[in-house]
Amino acid sequence: MPAKRNVMPYRGVKKISGWGCSFDSLTELKYTMSIMENYFFLRSPVSIYYHPGTKITLDKIRRCHLRYTPDFLVRNKQTFEAHLVEIKPRFFQNHPQLDLRKAVAENYIARKNMDWKYKVVFNDEIILDEQQLQDFECAASLNTVAEVTQWFNEYCHRMGYVFPDNLLTDLIITGRHTQNPKWKQMRLL
Repeated sequence: MPAKRNVMPYRGVKKISGWGCSFDSLTELKYTMSIMENYFFLRSPVSIYYHPGTKITLDKIRRCHLRYTPDFLVRNKQTFEAHLVEIKPRFFQNHPQLDLRKAVAENYIARKNMDWKYKVVFNDEIILDEQQLQDFECAASLNTVAEVTQWFNEYCHRMGYVFPDNLLTDLIITGRHTQNPKWKQMRLL
């Protein structure tokens, strides 16, 4: 029997794709703009498969297992502290799915022995400076996904942000540069 899902309802979400990643909402774009200067980031870095009853994460997927994909993995450019981040509107603060996702993510982090911490960031916690806010409002006013995608590509180019290569991806995931990246050798599922 398929597992029962306790989903989070969304309405009127504007999806954005481009620059090597995609965003499920303008809130995720806003978060990205707020962290670009101080953090390296990966969008939807891992898919975590887990048993819905035990919340135990696993590598071998079976029919009864569910998948959770956190929104971001971020690593501070100065301190190298890393967070697996879920972005949500504030009205989801007490939703039972957040507790489930936290338990699953923390189980995964411990099982994979990563130095990450799990964190939920609510939309009202995302702070933009004046220029970032003007840029975000410009993006939010665009009408099509293609226009927002083009805008974001130009924004990243203007900000000097480049999509992570293999060494930078390794740094974001493991917190250290290596010639033989650990993430290439380990299964992230």
